[in-house]
Amino acid sequence: MKYSILSVSFGILLLTTLFLGCTDLEFTNPIDPNSENYVGDDLARFDPETGQARYFNQDVQDSLANIGDTIPPVIRLLIERDGQLTEEGADIVYVEKGDSRKIEKLERELFQAMDGQGRDITANVRYESNVEVFEVGQYAITYTVISTRHTTTVERIVIVYEEAEIKYPVLTLIGESVITFITGDYYDPGADAHDPNQDRNISHRIEHHDEPAEINQYTLPGTYTRTYTVSNDAGLYSSRVRTFIIQEREIRDTTPPIIVLLGDNPLHIIQGEVYHEPGIKATDNQGNDISAHVTSHTNLDIHTPDTYYIEYSVSDANGNYNAATRHVVVEPKIVEPTTLIILNGEEVRYWQRGVPYVDIDPAYTLPNPEGVDVFVNGLDVPVDREAGYEHTITYTAVHHATQRTEIVSRKIIIIE
Repeated sequence: MKYSILSVSFGILLLTTLFLGCTDLEFTNPIDPNSENYVGDDLARFDPETGQARYFNQDVQDSLANIGDTIPPVIRLLIERDGQLTEEGADIVYVEKGDSRKIEKLERELFQAMDGQGRDITANVRYESNVEVFEVGQYAITYTVISTRHTTTVERIVIVYEEAEIKYPVLTLIGESVITFITGDYYDPGADAHDPNQDRNISHRIEHHDEPAEINQYTLPGTYTRTYTVSNDAGLYSSRVRTFIIQEREIRDTTPPIIVLLGDNPLHIIQGEVYHEPGIKATDNQGNDISAHVTSHTNLDIHTPDTYYIEYSVSDANGNYNAATRHVVVEPKIVEPTTLIILNGEEVRYWQRGVPYVDIDPAYTLPNPEGVDVFVNGLDVPVDREAGYEHTITYTAVHHATQRTEIVSRKIIIIE
């Protein structure tokens, strides 16, 4: 801030000095504005000795010339696009046949010039043009500006065309025209633009407009459109529309469903017996019954005794999976014999008194001995009893699987 104030003060002092120093100066030999020495400064005059323009204060001129005249003047070519002046694409301009007004503006208005000291010298610019606005073809406008020590020349190409000869820019959407995404995941693949008239990419000229315009990076669920537009140097426009569908972000359910096996587990059946499913019940974490979606697979063989499994599985609407297993035990089928025990020998035996009793060996036969036990009662025969005494020996067969019993007996009669 300190240096800015000093600079301003110095500038005011310099201007005051210059003003006071020139109050008595008589301007002679003013420069003819139509001459090549005209530089657009009302305070300049023509010096016949040097043949150059001189300012009222030669010292100031010399100081400025030493600084500014080392830099040549600059001419900026301009063009109107969308109501704004821009340098982009101003060096090659398309003009429709017969558009004299546009040619006139190109020749006389659509440019700027600055000298090496940063002063606007647009009024000093001269042009040469060979444009025939009613003849289709390629022409040139040459702009020239002269400073104290330098001359700058630039050229603008003008292409006069008939409307049918100029093609519209080709605008292509990158990716799908309808894009669906979740809130917070917005992305726009954009578009590509090509000008077939000059065979060049003009994607940098693409602009877009959103509807509704108040959306903020597409963070709210809904359907939106984005219109892309691009124009070429001939002022021809192309447009494309993309639709964005934004869906609400859902909190993902990761809770597996519940499977409840009804009936016994393990479940026992007899060999060859038809298996009857006791049932299952499945619910998701919202309590919805999804039993109808349960599937199962098994290795069950009801004809072969063993332990088997049935596995049940189910997935809910969110893809959460769960499974449960029931074991099935196939028991061997039991064949019940028609006769458990057969008595061997006589049913009535006569035994001499006083002689120890010895039973027939074997005393009985088991037609199907597997799973059958025999209990004998009464083998201690009281042989000392009087003649005519009767004693009974019983043989009881028990079938374990069915708990069936069968009894046979033998009668012993004591004799002298």
